[in-house]
Amino acid sequence: TQLFWANQDGGTSEARSVSVAYTGAGAWQTLSFNVSASSNWNGKTINLLRFDPVTASGQTFEVDWIRASIPTPGLGMHW
Repeated sequence: TQLFWANQDGGTSEARSVSVAYTGAGAWQTLSFNVSASSNWNGKTINLLRFDPVTASGQTFEVDWIRASIPTPGLGMHW
């Protein structure tokens, strides 16, 4: 599961992304993307987000909610 973004330096790319593991066990899970560690995020104007929940065709994925929050001490911004 991967979150991509674009900023003033360019469009979505591996360099402007973070990944988290998703077990796909059929139960609801909360995924947190720590983007604060990326120099391609900090101090940049983010103008596009792209969420890639699965990597293969034929897989399904449901999103119940999305929240952006202020940085958590020690963890940074989470999506």
